[in-house]
Amino acid sequence: MEAVRLLSQDAPGKRMLFLQNALTLDPKNGFTLNNLGVAKEAEGEYADALKYYAAAADSHTAQTVVVSMDPAWRRKPVETTR
Repeated sequence: MEAVRLLSQDAPGKRMLFLQNALTLDPKNGFTLNNLGVAKEAEGEYADALKYYAAAADSHTAQTVVVSMDPAWRRKPVETTR
């Protein structure tokens, strides 16, 4: 939840630190990997963003979205097809 809140703020260093720390706890977490992609994209680092998006897709998570800034995404499955 904190990561999503930080993504909505203009605090790139803080959000990247938070997300990278979260990734150390669960290196294959599709949500964290996707949020790192969003953060990198927001910083204009598109090549790095694509790497994180690809890693999120490769995680093949069966979980559904719980936290999102867009309420329409909540309770939707995270699809990992490319």
